[in-house]
Amino acid sequence: MAKYFVCGGPIFEPHVTLLGSIIDTPEAETVIKKTKELATKIKHPYRISFKDFVTGPHYFRCVMAAMEPTTEVRIPTYYSIQQFNSHLPFNQVVNAYTQARAVFADTHGDEVYFPHISLIYADLSEEDKQQYVKELKEHYSHLPALLSWEVKTIHIWHTEGDASTWKEVAVISMPQD
Repeated sequence: MAKYFVCGGPIFEPHVTLLGSIIDTPEAETVIKKTKELATKIKHPYRISFKDFVTGPHYFRCVMAAMEPTTEVRIPTYYSIQQFNSHLPFNQVVNAYTQARAVFADTHGDEVYFPHISLIYADLSEEDKQQYVKELKEHYSHLPALLSWEVKTIHIWHTEGDASTWKEVAVISMPQD
């Protein structure tokens, strides 16, 4: 897939963002402590699976591999997460996101969680994005059967500035059953 990074965007580590910018918690030690708490709330590794190649509306979601669930899941504010989780069929991916919002008291996160792996960070025309998606689907049609994995760790990244300068701060393992 490396040829798809030649469109002017930076090369970056593939990842599924659980929770984006943590505005109210700038100190690394605090973020690490809260992430360890989050890992215990998620309780055990969970599975995430590839669904489709799609385009998005902005630079960091230009061309993506959408992950399950692809249906929009509305996430309430962190104040009502316990009540929210008790009324949903259990979904480990959504649970991880709601727990992350609760632990970090996140009121800035997306109301709709869209798990994905960004493949291209760039400002491209919709026509160019659609062309990349078409090529990806032609060349990688076998991926749905191959791209599924167990999430066992949460990686903390400092993402200030250009993606080429992002640094991994810590890796937190989730408790094993």
